[in-house]
Amino acid sequence: MNLSDHLRFHEPRSRAGLFCDLATASWAVWHHRSALESESQQPSGAEAAAAGSGVGARLGIRTHGRSQSRFGALLIAILTAVCFQLAAPEDDWALFITVALQGAAFLLSLRIARLSSRVRRIILVAVLLALLAAAVLLLGPGEIGSAIPRSLALMFVALTPIAVISGLLRQMRVDQAVTLQTMYAALCLYLLVALAFAFVYGIVDDVGDVFFADGRMGSAANFLYFSFVTMTTTGYGDFTPATHLGRSLAVGEALIGQVYLVTVVALIISHLGQRRQPADRR
Repeated sequence: MNLSDHLRFHEPRSRAGLFCDLATASWAVWHHRSALESESQQPSGAEAAAAGSGVGARLGIRTHGRSQSRFGALLIAILTAVCFQLAAPEDDWALFITVALQGAAFLLSLRIARLSSRVRRIILVAVLLALLAAAVLLLGPGEIGSAIPRSLALMFVALTPIAVISGLLRQMRVDQAVTLQTMYAALCLYLLVALAFAFVYGIVDDVGDVFFADGRMGSAANFLYFSFVTMTTTGYGDFTPATHLGRSLAVGEALIGQVYLVTVVALIISHLGQRRQPADRR
């Protein structure tokens, strides 16, 4: 007896039948997700995926609703980190919270990438140990520079796009279309690039010469402000790099920002809502 016959056998004419129908739907959805995560293309997996989609549509279950909503949740998490970094004072506790927010965003991106529970637990332990080290360095006794905590935050920011892109490609293979969730993912990547350059500017200021010219103070808020102004090529001129390395980094960020907007974002907007057409079989 196949899945469709099994569903017809349990028509929801009674409460017990409805429970059986819901249980069968849950099994089909779980099998659908397992088939998508598997690299092998087995016919039975495709049939289970189709059955899962049909049962989900019949009972009002959105098979990939949770993974889609996480792109929006990640965007909110990144915006929260940006707003906090712009408004927070230049204190050690504020830098620790900044690192913690970046670590939380990284962990959220792992759920989007749909890694196995075992891998996520291992990475969770590693992130917690990194946050513990940052807390000891920043909140413990003695004067410790901010280069190491900023390096930890940069590591979280640099790893997050890998998980976002992995989850985005998986989602597009399932939806076969460019959706609003695709736009959310693109915005996440754009903000992450600006955050990454802001932390790089801070690390250069900590371990090298003064980053800004004219003796302007290099703070976390100023670095992030300069990063967004540079990436969007606004160019107010109130902050300018003082060294050749700083100017090179600023030029690189400006190029990345413009190329990203005129290619990736423009391509997504032009195809928003369009469903991929299947190739004709000969």
